[in-house]
Amino acid sequence: MATISKYQLKNGKTRYQYNIYAGTDKGTGQRKKIHRRGFTSYKSASDAAKLVEAEIISNKRNVTPQKAWNLGEFLDYWITHLKLNVKEGTRIVHRENIETYIKPRIGSYPLTEYTLVEHQRFINGLFSEKGVGRKKQGLSWATVKSINGTLSNALKKATQLGFIESNPTIGVEFSRKFKPQKRELRYYTLDEVNIFLETAKQEQQPSWYPFFLLMFDCGLRLGEDLALRWSRVDFNKRTLTIDQNRLYRAEADQKRQLRESGEVIDDSYLSITLDNPKTEHSSRNVPLTARAYTALLELRNKQSALQKVVTINPNLQSDPSSDFVFRRFYLTAGNVGEPISSRGAEGAMKRIAKNAGLKHLNVHGCRHSFAVRLREAGVDMENIRDLMGHVDLTTTRMYAEVTPKIKEDAMSKLEDYLNSSN
Repeated sequence: MATISKYQLKNGKTRYQYNIYAGTDKGTGQRKKIHRRGFTSYKSASDAAKLVEAEIISNKRNVTPQKAWNLGEFLDYWITHLKLNVKEGTRIVHRENIETYIKPRIGSYPLTEYTLVEHQRFINGLFSEKGVGRKKQGLSWATVKSINGTLSNALKKATQLGFIESNPTIGVEFSRKFKPQKRELRYYTLDEVNIFLETAKQEQQPSWYPFFLLMFDCGLRLGEDLALRWSRVDFNKRTLTIDQNRLYRAEADQKRQLRESGEVIDDSYLSITLDNPKTEHSSRNVPLTARAYTALLELRNKQSALQKVVTINPNLQSDPSSDFVFRRFYLTAGNVGEPISSRGAEGAMKRIAKNAGLKHLNVHGCRHSFAVRLREAGVDMENIRDLMGHVDLTTTRMYAEVTPKIKEDAMSKLEDYLNSSN
């Protein structure tokens, strides 16, 4: 039985929370409790608690894997109890694929009866289903590949556990007619980068120019850029220490859950979610270019000149958010607010490109442009790999592709060689 109680925020607003007894841990003998807070009404807290209680009852009925499970039930068990040794960002992608695409369409299939025939029909349908995807004519190639990856991963584990004899996703084919023919813009040329950055300087928010500059000049991933803190910037050595990644997908998932529970979204109590970098090689020290060093120094001075830094979570006893490098400026109020969001970065990228008269490039393309610049500058692949934090050269080659400039330089060297031999 859930217990609902109310409490007050520092700003005087009333919020509700619930506590649920979830049984006894068989390993420790201690009582297990589930606690959630932040609801704006008694009813929203009560409704959310009832859903959790129903889930607890369901889990108690299925405490051991049953071959009678349908596909949806197994996927719930897999993502909750079996898929543990992965980054939270990866888990969020799997959850989204399961809840949004898989369960509504094939979740009721008995686990042992889902075959390659059914799976091929499911994949084909995703490509052509009306009313879904950006153009409402079916899902994209990349999205369908991701959904198939989730199912393949889960059913591989089902095979290992002996729930099914073989993985029904093995052997599935993807029709080439749905593969995008036109290659999306993956990087900017050096001139385009400079035009973009000059336009970014005109933005009302002072954070955007140095934010994108670190991606173009230092190759930071979006999550690494969002997670950067002043304590990781060494102005003496002119380097950045990359040792954390911001899980912006987890933050978006938190907002979604709050909306579904009837909560009013207020950044004053949303938490910033950090994790270790993507891979072991992602932890690295990155040298700053001269203009990146200058931009960060100017940003720090601008932040220091304002009256105060506003904490984003007054419910926390200590709020580390004031150490984040890239935060929103509220110039009229004379303060620096919450750290910028991934959604804000995507919007700024699109807006700046439009104002600069450039074709749209997604945010990840900034990092791609960094790799291309390194290769055009003649940096060897091993050093490009280390600067980007890749595990192996295969991934690096996907980024540091051959560009027209590289081809021209190669042919110029050939011409010089041929001329010297005459």
